[in-house]
Amino acid sequence: MRARLRDERGLTLVELLVGMTLGILVLGAVLTGFERFAGAQQTASEATAAQDTARAQVRATVAELREARVATGQIGPIPAGWTVTRSDLVFATYVPSGATSVPGWVRYCTLTSGATSSLVRASRAGDTWVAPGACAATGGTGGWTHQVVLRDLLQQPGQLFDYASDACVGATCLPAAADVRAVGIRVAVARRVGSTALGTVVRGAVSFRNRPAT
Repeated sequence: MRARLRDERGLTLVELLVGMTLGILVLGAVLTGFERFAGAQQTASEATAAQDTARAQVRATVAELREARVATGQIGPIPAGWTVTRSDLVFATYVPSGATSVPGWVRYCTLTSGATSSLVRASRAGDTWVAPGACAATGGTGGWTHQVVLRDLLQQPGQLFDYASDACVGATCLPAAADVRAVGIRVAVARRVGSTALGTVVRGAVSFRNRPAT
């Protein structure tokens, strides 16, 4: 009877502490693995969302370029005198007005703050060409209204647009506004908002239906 009691006396304090320590270590390893898995899932979800946003924006820009028109007094969709660059584009098209669309102008430009950049879309209703002011996140002058469409997601803003004319095509082609025959769009976005890591690149291209006069 005494021998059985000695065998059933339970764990010593040292054994109990060792067991608790091992249990805490195992639990910590499990939680760390779970946190890493959850973080990876969130990163993947954010990257997918960034890709979807970029694709939607390219589709919208392509649709507007396909509706490019020649405004009164102009010889091409891009207004005469406008300096063609790879990060700033203006063209005549149709813009929403209530339940319909009216002749107007659309501009795409970029804003950079620190290591991140944003894509801005500006629009103005009316056939008459009025030069926009500086690219801005909000507001505008001369009837222009600016709005950020890709905030802190845009990468490589200096490679946003490519152009083609009868004389040149590609990254180094920066023709006069009247000579532009086609516009290429290259939207590179980060893996998530505020990140500097390149996530994906979405492209599109449109040949002007209303070609400039030759």
